[in-house]
Amino acid sequence: MARRVRVGWVRGWLMAALVVFVVVAEVGPAFLEAARLSWSPLVVAGVVAALTGAVSVVKPIADAYAQAWARWPVRWVERAQRRKELVEAVTGGRGFPRIRDIRDHDRSLLGIHPAIPLPADADPSLSVELPTYVLRDIDTGLRAWLAERQHTGGFLLLVGPAAAGKTRTLYEALRVVVPKWRLILPMSGAQVNELAAADVDLSRTVVWLNDIPTFLGAEGLTAATVRRLLADRERPVLLVGTIWPDLFDALTRPAATDGTQQDLGRDAREILSVLATRFDLTSDFSRHEQERARALAHHDPRLAEATHLNDPHIAQTLAAAPELIRRWRNPANPYGAAVITAAVTARRCGHPEPIPESVLRPLAEHVLAPTERATAPTDWFTEALDWARQPVRGKAAPLTPHASSVGTIDGHRVSDVLVEHAATNPDAPGHTISAESWRLLLAHAAPGACADIGRSAYLELEKPDSAQRAFFRAAEAGDARGMFNLGYLLEKRGDEAEAESWYRRAADAGNAAAMTNLGILLKERGDEAAAEVWWRRAAAAGSAAAMFNLGYLLEERGDEAQAESWWRRAAKAGSTFAKSRLGLRLRERQGRAGEKDG
Repeated sequence: MARRVRVGWVRGWLMAALVVFVVVAEVGPAFLEAARLSWSPLVVAGVVAALTGAVSVVKPIADAYAQAWARWPVRWVERAQRRKELVEAVTGGRGFPRIRDIRDHDRSLLGIHPAIPLPADADPSLSVELPTYVLRDIDTGLRAWLAERQHTGGFLLLVGPAAAGKTRTLYEALRVVVPKWRLILPMSGAQVNELAAADVDLSRTVVWLNDIPTFLGAEGLTAATVRRLLADRERPVLLVGTIWPDLFDALTRPAATDGTQQDLGRDAREILSVLATRFDLTSDFSRHEQERARALAHHDPRLAEATHLNDPHIAQTLAAAPELIRRWRNPANPYGAAVITAAVTARRCGHPEPIPESVLRPLAEHVLAPTERATAPTDWFTEALDWARQPVRGKAAPLTPHASSVGTIDGHRVSDVLVEHAATNPDAPGHTISAESWRLLLAHAAPGACADIGRSAYLELEKPDSAQRAFFRAAEAGDARGMFNLGYLLEKRGDEAEAESWYRRAADAGNAAAMTNLGILLKERGDEAAAEVWWRRAAAAGSAAAMFNLGYLLEERGDEAQAESWWRRAAKAGSTFAKSRLGLRLRERQGRAGEKDG
C-alpha cells in the first residue's frame, strides 16, 4: 500500500507543476506587455511566442491530468463497490468467516467426506459429524510449514487418494496453526481471479481449493493470479488444495513446447508443479497412526469399529467406502446402479458437478442391459435416483442432490470413493468409457461443460478425438476458451489453416493464449508486423509467452535492450524460459568481461 501512496504524491506534484506552468505561460505575455520592460521588441516577441507555444503543448496535458483527477473519486468508489460485490458473491453477503468459527456441521462445505454414524449411546461430547481426529505422520511437517508461511504466504497442496483424509488433515492443521485467519470458499477459479484482479484485501486469509482440479478448468484459476497473491508479502495469503495422485501426474505432464506457445495445461502445470509445495498423504495408516487410532478407540466407537480388524484402511472405513462400493457393485436396484455408473462416467470424463439429470438419464439408459430396458417401469429413472441417493451408513450416499434454489435440484454429486474406484479398478463399472458414452455425454452436456470435458479428455484421459469434439461443441456456442483449445488441437494435428481460423475468433473474443499462438503462426509465415501486434496485445493481457516472444523478435532486429526488458517482464510473469534466457545472457556478459580482463 505504501508504494501506491508514493506514486500518488508524485502524480499530484506533477499535476501541480503543470498547472503552475500553464498559468505562468498564459499570464506571461500580458505581464510582459503591462510591465513595459526595457527589453527589445524582438526579445519580447520571442519570449511571448515561446510561452504561447509551450501553452499549446502543455495545457492539453494539464487538462488531461485535471480530468483524470476529477474522475479519480468516481473510479475509487466504483472499484470499492466492485470489491464489495465480489466479496458478497463469494460469501453470500455474510463476510469471510474465521477458521476458528468453522463448526463440525460445516463439514460438507469444506468437502470432508461424511462418516459412519455415531451410536445413540455414545458420549454426547463427541461430534456427530466428525470422528475424533487421529494425528497423521505428516502433521508435524505440515503444521511447521503453515507456521512458517503465515508471515509470507504460500501454497500448500496435499496429494493423496480418495478418502485418505486429505481434507480433514488440512482443516485440523489450519485450525491449530492459523485459527484467527479468515477463510474463503470460492465456487470457481474464476472467482479467485476476479478477487485478485479487483485487489480485494485477502491478507491473513486462507483460500480453500479442495479438489483443486475443479478450479483449473476452462476459464479457471490462472498461474498469474496465484503469483500475484503470493508476491504480496505485506498481505500474506495461504492457498491450500487437495488432489488425487493420478490427476496430479496427468495435469503436470510436460508439454511439447519451447516456451513460445501457450498450451492447454500451462496454467495447471505451473500452479501444481511450480507454485505449490507438495505434501503426500497415503490412504493406509502407518503403524504409528494405527497405534494412535487404537489409543482413541475407547472414547470414540467409530474408531473402535475402524481399528478392530487391524486393517490399515482406517480412513476409508470411517468414510464408509466399503459400503459405498458394495452398494454399487452388488445392487438391489440395477437401475439405480446404472445411474451411479452414469454419474461416475460423467465425472471421469470431466463433466463439472453437479451433473444434471438431462446428462445422467441417457448415460444410464446406455448402461442398462437390453432386457432391463425392455422391462423398465415407467418411472424407472425417478426410482433409480431415489435409490442411489439413499445413504449406505450415516450420511454417506453414492449420489447427493444439489440445488441453487429451494425446490429445484440442479444436479447430483457422486462420491469420490466411487470415482476413484472406477479409475483404478479395471473390473469396475465405468472403468472403460465407450465411444457411445462419449457421444451421449457431448450430445447432452451444456456447451460450457464441454470445455471442461474436452480439457479432461485431452490432459487426463489422453483422448484427443473426444477432446476435439468437445471443444468444437463449446467453440460453436461462443466459448473463447473452447475456440482456443480447438485451435491448439487442430494445429497439433497439422491443420494450420483451420487452427488459425479458430485462433482468430478466440483472439477477437479477448483470449490472450489465442493471441500468442496466432502470432507464432503469422511469424512463421513471414508476417512479423502482424505477429508483433498480436503479441503486444497478449502481453498487455498478461501472457508471459507473448512477452517472451516479443523479446526474441526484438533481439532479431538488433534491439537487445528492449529484448532484455521484455524477457525481464516475462520472467516476472512466471516464464521459466525467460529466466533461463536472462541467465544465459548474464553468463555471456560475464564471459566477455573475463576475456577483456585476461
